Amino acid sequence: MGMVPHDIDSLRRFQLSRVDTIRDLWGLATSPSLETLLVTECREIQDIAPVMTLPTMKLLSVDRCPNVLGSSLRVRNNLEELTLSGCRFLRDVSWISHCDRLIKLVLSQSIALEDIEPLAFLPNITSLDLSFAGTYLEHVYFLRSLPHLTELNLSGCSGVWEVEPLAKAPVLSHLNISRCELVHQIAELSRSTSLKTLDISGCKGIPEYEVSALLIGSPSIRLIGSKSWIVSSSSDWDDGTSSEHDDDEEHHQHEAAAVGTAGDTAPGTR
Repeated sequence: MGMVPHDIDSLRRFQLSRVDTIRDLWGLATSPSLETLLVTECREIQDIAPVMTLPTMKLLSVDRCPNVLGSSLRVRNNLEELTLSGCRFLRDVSWISHCDRLIKLVLSQSIALEDIEPLAFLPNITSLDLSFAGTYLEHVYFLRSLPHLTELNLSGCSGVWEVEPLAKAPVLSHLNISRCELVHQIAELSRSTSLKTLDISGCKGIPEYEVSALLIGSPSIRLIGSKSWIVSSSSDWDDGTSSEHDDDEEHHQHEAAAVGTAGDTAPGTR
């Protein structure tokens, strides 16, 4: 790192943005108090290992740093939130499995990801964002073993084709598979005892009978999607057609009442 912050001993939060002269983070490696580090659009940084072992580090965000390859150190640390977004050459995530205190992990738009199975060894993760992680990512079934995972975002993962095994994820409540065009089957997700929200927007390959089977098996699931036939299947969806239907029904009821009134005669007039 080209410079060391003058107040490094008391530094708790530090932000680097659009600094192309910095190639590493060694200047922060001795900070005794650093808890939050935000690195944005620093295009020459490759290795984030120097700050991974800081005992006080809780949140590390690396956003749009395309040459970041991850960490060369595979050591346990105290990170609770880690973001590696837009790191287009990031392939290996095995080192992340040593971040066993992670609660939230964001790997969105890191398009070179292939094998994410090491993430299945994160015992405390509750939120995982893999949105638009590229065409190489295919399998996610092993994420069902994560005991505390409640939110999973697979939006735009164009290589993912099988999501039904995630029904066995014990506490998964929010699943986003929007724009996963290879997904065709979702009915088995009805076996989930925890799923509350499912986003299937832009999933052109899911047939109507799969959606119907899902809703019959688990009518409490809130579906988010753009297909018109979902409207009649989910009470949480409203695109305005239900109110029109109610107006028509009310109109017919008024007509029927009017006919009944006209057919009645006052007492004593016959």
